[in-house]
Amino acid sequence: MFPPNTKILVADDMVTMRKMVRKCLAGLNLNNVVEVKDGKEAYEQLENAANMNLPFELLVTDWNMPNLKG
Repeated sequence: MFPPNTKILVADDMVTMRKMVRKCLAGLNLNNVVEVKDGKEAYEQLENAANMNLPFELLVTDWNMPNLKG
């Protein structure tokens, strides 16, 4: 599926959902996960990672979040 070092961004305004997604990913041996609480933070993380030439390889996002939709 994905190599264990796959860089993943999880964006959701609910802490419980982020924890559930992280636990599922850990069960797949995917632990290189960054969590954010809204679309604005997700966009900033994506932009910063791209600028450093270290882009995220997988994005798991909620659609309905504050500040900027998923």
